[in-house]
Amino acid sequence: MGACLKRLIAIFCMIPLGLLSIASAAGFFGHAGQICELCSHLRAVYFVGFAVFLPILMFCRHFKAFALFALFAVANAVPVIDLYVPSSQPEADGQVFSVLQFNLWGGRNRNYRSVIDTINQYSPDVVGFSEITATWEEQLTQALPQYKHRVFETRFGGVALLSKWPIKHSEILYYGPRQRPRIEAQLQVSNTLIDLFLIHPVIPKDRYAERNGELALVSEHAGESKLPLILIGDLNCSSWSAYFEDFLRVGHLKDTQKGFGFMPTWSTFLRVPFLVIDHCLVTKDIAVQKRQVGQNVGSDHLPVYVELKLPKR
Repeated sequence: MGACLKRLIAIFCMIPLGLLSIASAAGFFGHAGQICELCSHLRAVYFVGFAVFLPILMFCRHFKAFALFALFAVANAVPVIDLYVPSSQPEADGQVFSVLQFNLWGGRNRNYRSVIDTINQYSPDVVGFSEITATWEEQLTQALPQYKHRVFETRFGGVALLSKWPIKHSEILYYGPRQRPRIEAQLQVSNTLIDLFLIHPVIPKDRYAERNGELALVSEHAGESKLPLILIGDLNCSSWSAYFEDFLRVGHLKDTQKGFGFMPTWSTFLRVPFLVIDHCLVTKDIAVQKRQVGQNVGSDHLPVYVELKLPKR
């Protein structure tokens, strides 16, 4: 291959590499503004982009440019690879407890049978729903009699909690001008009492401060809990957001995705979803045994299934 052609190819590669570098660097300053936080969500996309274009630059023997862009590639690769590194688990010796979390996509999803079949397939101890409607409440109540303990709020975006274990106490709380509902409950699981939160903050596109405010408030509530705590829901916030990191730190929580790899849940409109915004977070005294992303059940989100081992208390 001629030197001129190699140079043209290298220049062609440097354009997307430069854009990837700028966007990925902005993502590390998520608190600086909404654009920077949006850039933080795409770590896996940057990782793939660098993996595609950097070898071409090496082939063209532009070693200085390769070394520069490789630094940005490594900075993006580390948080992605870290999801595959197993974390140390506590010696929890209590009840095995499973959770399934759905964003149902409200009235736009009428695949009732697919959702019910998925719940029966996994047979979790608890199912959490967001974007639930009165019609969904009727369908689920009739089809799932094994979940005797239920909390429903079908207004203002809709959340619901179905449990096989007794719900000792529950509150439906509302946040912001849109009265976004969330559920904070206590469950009696065998001999262990646990806290379980189900939240679904607003989409941050036009309500960035409102989403951040609810995340901050809920993380404070989680951090004040004296019990083992499980938090599930569509947080409208990805694993690499600065606000997600704040949420884990203030709430004294860990991401169950850690050690199981990158598990995107949104959006099913794409052949391959590329954002993780549906989460299951737990306190550090809970062991994570299994984590899976389910099949498409008619929503724009994929469901998340997690098996946990509770501490004996």
